[in-house]
Amino acid sequence: LSADLYDTGVTRVTNIDYSTPVIEDMRARHQEQRPNMDWRVLDMRDLSAFGDESFDVVLDKGALDAALFGDARVAASLLHACALRVRGGGMLLQVRADSTAGRLRLGDGDASPRARRGC
Repeated sequence: LSADLYDTGVTRVTNIDYSTPVIEDMRARHQEQRPNMDWRVLDMRDLSAFGDESFDVVLDKGALDAALFGDARVAASLLHACALRVRGGGMLLQVRADSTAGRLRLGDGDASPRARRGC
């Protein structure tokens, strides 16, 4: 998805994953054709490597969806960390799976009020 964005002219793209082998593989695949892409090994629950309001758009492709099948506090933490990084007027976009079976509601557990509001 990030390669498609880059190829349409959105060239300031930062990609993160918690897996070092995934990041290394993706960096190697894209560094020649997409040299301005940034690849980082990070946990989405702790995005302190970026300042607040660092991005116009944060695009989550599946991380929140996966977290919602586990601990609601983890999902709320992930959502909160992402929301803090979006500039005023920006967007937090999520690509999600179709199935809701087994998915936790974000309001379950000890989610922060800001995360429960979807901020």
